[in-house]
Amino acid sequence: MKYSNRMIATAFALFAGLWLISSNASAAPMLDLAILVDISGGGQNKLDNWSDMQAYLTDLVQNHLPESNTRIGLIEFGDNANTLYGFNDSQDRDDIAAVTSTIVHFGGHTNTIGAVQAAIDLFDTQSTQENDKAVLLFTDGTPNRPAGNVDPCRLSPDLFMRSIDVLVAGIGERYAAYGQDKHDCLVQSYDDMTTIDRYGADELAQSTSWVTSRLYQQGGQTINEPATLPVLLTGLIGMVVGIRLRRSKA
Repeated sequence: MKYSNRMIATAFALFAGLWLISSNASAAPMLDLAILVDISGGGQNKLDNWSDMQAYLTDLVQNHLPESNTRIGLIEFGDNANTLYGFNDSQDRDDIAAVTSTIVHFGGHTNTIGAVQAAIDLFDTQSTQENDKAVLLFTDGTPNRPAGNVDPCRLSPDLFMRSIDVLVAGIGERYAAYGQDKHDCLVQSYDDMTTIDRYGADELAQSTSWVTSRLYQQGGQTINEPATLPVLLTGLIGMVVGIRLRRSKA
């Protein structure tokens, strides 16, 4: 049994065309994600277990935020807000993990408004109009600083205008008691907020599925989506070739 040149060319053209269509259809948009980490005081539990927070952030970056479709920026905030890593920096996950694993619990006030403003500035200077945008805020208290406006709610219009989604992960009893109503103005839905019981490895790890499901639901993306369409197209091509072979034998 021999394949004719015409049959081989037809099968190849069909495969190439459908593969190109499927690739374009399934391509996920890029997500620019600014992770905001509260390094303010926070109490004894935070101080004693800060290494668990470092390990959690490192695991999140290395194992749950795909390099193929997510650019990561890092901002720490206490008395001040500092951008540690930008979207234009290397997106190799080991490079980012080298930063998350060494973020220091500095103490001081909780300059949440400064952190949100720093995130907006990062999007304005290093993101693009085409990319999805999200902020992931980890905090354990209420916004405070010695002077000036401490209310991050005043930045909500700026976030909305730029189509920046916000997720808030509040940690500990103080946040649960006093902090939630200081941050709900930043999110689109209460589903975009979660409470973590305390700084501890198990408690922090339980939030990972919430983080990834909310991020990639908002971004219209799916992590590790099986390549079902290309497989189906390959099967379809095989069926077409098989039918032509049977007809040629007849």
